[in-house]
Amino acid sequence: SVLKFVPGYDHLFWYVDQDRIVNEFEEFATGQKTVTPSERVLLTILMTDIVGSTELVAGLGDDQWRALLDQHDEIVRRQLEIYDGSEINTTGDGFITAFTGPTRAIQCAQAINFDLAKIGLNVKAGIHTGECERRGGDIGGLAVHIAARIMDSASPSQIRVSSTVKDLVVGSQLDLEYLEARSMKGLPGEWSLYEAHQGLH
Repeated sequence: SVLKFVPGYDHLFWYVDQDRIVNEFEEFATGQKTVTPSERVLLTILMTDIVGSTELVAGLGDDQWRALLDQHDEIVRRQLEIYDGSEINTTGDGFITAFTGPTRAIQCAQAINFDLAKIGLNVKAGIHTGECERRGGDIGGLAVHIAARIMDSASPSQIRVSSTVKDLVVGSQLDLEYLEARSMKGLPGEWSLYEAHQGLH
C-alpha cells in the first residue's frame, strides 16, 4: 500500500505537525526523509539543589524525607507557575528549569528560597542565559552546563548568576553583588559570578 497514516487529527492538516507531514510526503516521493534540525533558543536556565540532602535523609528517615521532598517539589512548581517558568527535569532533590528572561528566573529563585526556608530547607541556585538546543520537552547545550557549574559553586540559600545575566538585568532594580572570578570545570577562562540577594516576599 502506498498509504501511510500519520498520527494526529483527521482534518485541517495545516493545524497539526506540519514538519512531520512534509517529511512523510518527501519520504514517499524521494525515498529519503529529511531529519528536522534541532531548534536553538535563547533561554535563562535556573538550576536548584537541596543542600545537605544526604544528612537530611539520614536524620529524618525515608518516609519523612519523602514527605519533605514532596513539599519541596510542590513549592518549586507553584513558583514556576507564578513566574512563568518551565520545568525541564528533576535531579532527585533539585530542578532544571527555563525562563524566557533572567529577571523572572531570579525572582522565582528568590521566592523558592523564601518559601523553602519556612519548612527548614536550604537550596543553592545557579542561573545563566544562553542558547540551548531544544528537542521535544528537553533542552541541552553549553548554557545548561554553565548553569550547573554556577549552582555547584553556590553556598546554602545562595543564588549565583553569571555576568551575562547581570548585564541583561541592568535597570531591573535587582540587587546583584559581585562575588568572584573563577574557573569552572570543563569551561574555558574565568567566569565572573554575582549573587542575587533575597528580595522581599
